[in-house]
Amino acid sequence: MDNLDLHHEIERLCSELREANNSIARKDEEIVATETKFHEDNVRLSTELSKLRERYERLLSNHQHLSKLNHELEAKLLQTIENTTVEKKAMTDEVEAMNTRLAEAERQLSLVKAERDRYKEDCAIAVSLLQANPDKFYPQSFQPLSSTGNGRTCPGNDCMQPSTGHFPTFLPTFPPIDLSSMIPLKSAPIAPKPSSDQQPYESFSSSTANRLGQYSSGSGYLRTKGSAVTHL
Repeated sequence: MDNLDLHHEIERLCSELREANNSIARKDEEIVATETKFHEDNVRLSTELSKLRERYERLLSNHQHLSKLNHELEAKLLQTIENTTVEKKAMTDEVEAMNTRLAEAERQLSLVKAERDRYKEDCAIAVSLLQANPDKFYPQSFQPLSSTGNGRTCPGNDCMQPSTGHFPTFLPTFPPIDLSSMIPLKSAPIAPKPSSDQQPYESFSSSTANRLGQYSSGSGYLRTKGSAVTHL
């Protein structure tokens, strides 16, 4: 009886041993499979990690390059803004100066136009008078003064010899040149009260009469007979 129990106990233990061995074998297989899978995963993850590291390095290099480029562009932009501001200020000052010069030129032009219109009006009046009453004007000539004729002598060489003939003729010009700035005018002699045929000349202003007597014609200046347009 004891042997039978021992025999059953041995069989049971052998069965448990076989199951334990089978379990160990399965565990070994699982461990090997797990190790193989871990190795594969390790290789795969290492490859991915290297790829990610390379990508990170490229991104970092690109970021540094872009940061440097951005810094340079910001510096250029600030310099451009500063230069533009300076140029704008200079151009504004130049425009203001040009506007001032333009206003001054326009003012001078208006004065010149007014003077031109005045001269044109005076010339038109002079031409009208010359055409209407040509006998009122005649060329002025000068008689030479001789030191021997009047019985006077000049001491030494201080006396200048008077020129003979008429007053030198000026070259004709168009339009007529106002000689008031070149030749001083003498005071007109006191004329008698104008007659009825001299009434049209009373509308002349003194400036018009002065300018009228300064135009050259023929061999000398024009001169009116007994009017205020007489100039020597």
